[in-house]
Amino acid sequence: MKYYSISNNNILISENENILKRFYCTVFKLPSDYEEDKYIVDDGKLSLNPNYEIEKFKKLKDSKLKEALEKAYEAEENGSVLYKNLVFETTATNVSKLTSHYSMLKIGAVDSVVWLSKDDIQIELCETDIIELLSLISDYTGALWNVQYLSVKERIETASTAEELEKIKIEY
Repeated sequence: MKYYSISNNNILISENENILKRFYCTVFKLPSDYEEDKYIVDDGKLSLNPNYEIEKFKKLKDSKLKEALEKAYEAEENGSVLYKNLVFETTATNVSKLTSHYSMLKIGAVDSVVWLSKDDIQIELCETDIIELLSLISDYTGALWNVQYLSVKERIETASTAEELEKIKIEY
């Protein structure tokens, strides 16, 4: 059983009634259905929050949107594209390194670059290869963010019930 007291319009909760009684004159049993934000302090008393269901649903939506965003970033970092029958990772680090190598090729500092595929197979890349590979990665990330993520985001934002939110599976 949990107990509460109200001080300065704040709910103070403890499992030990005696601890609260040491500091506060009035101590009450916490309602068995107590959830954070379900009850508010109104005029010095614990009352049901009239906006609880709306606020709870908004938190669910916010949580689902956060999950969608996190999974999109994860898909970007763990994604891959196929080029010349080899699989290449779409990580930001690879894009940065490929861009750097492209610059070196462009100024003539090197003639080609040896790169490892996701499966650790060596491939020699020329300037055109790097442009094509970066283009494939760009297409992948563009589709991920501008099509898949935005579609999931829209479905979450337009959901009107918790059940609808739960049915939205986030997979990229």
